[in-house]
Amino acid sequence: MKFFPTPPTDNLYKFHAILGSWLVGASLVLYVLIKYVSYDLELQLADQSHHMRTERDLVKVNERLESIAKGNLEENKVSWVRGADGSPDEVAYLKQLKENFETSIQVYKDTEKIDYGRIFDIVEATDLWWIIGFLMFIAGLLFYSGFKNWYYKVQKPQDELIQLDLKIKRLTLLEMERESKKRKKFKATL
Repeated sequence: MKFFPTPPTDNLYKFHAILGSWLVGASLVLYVLIKYVSYDLELQLADQSHHMRTERDLVKVNERLESIAKGNLEENKVSWVRGADGSPDEVAYLKQLKENFETSIQVYKDTEKIDYGRIFDIVEATDLWWIIGFLMFIAGLLFYSGFKNWYYKVQKPQDELIQLDLKIKRLTLLEMERESKKRKKFKATL
């Protein structure tokens, strides 16, 4: 069993058209793949941004806890923590935040990430974008010219021949019917 069909060899235009169709399909798949990579890269960027904010906030929380432990209640106040007065409630809240931040950082570090930066560096270094664009241009050109030439140089003349053959057969049938009527008249007169 063959996965790919054999290419047509009876007509060069048909071959161009089908090859162009396959290349257009491959170009569309490549486009979808590039869009997926871009989307995944945006998600990774958002995760990385969140991770960096979390690390920054963890440093602020640790500095505030150290200031409270040293008795410097007015130092390193965290602006987004209400009641920054060094009370046990603030310390408990900061410790809970610290635990949440550390868990979030660990989850980020444990998450497997694909390094698309290296892939895009290779694509740019090898001018693969130009190759992809050229492939899409060739695909469209083969698709268009193949189908156009196939229709005008092969299919349309074949259709005309079929129509002409049909007319000939109809005329032949009419001629045979006339001859049949003449014979019947001739036999009737005998």
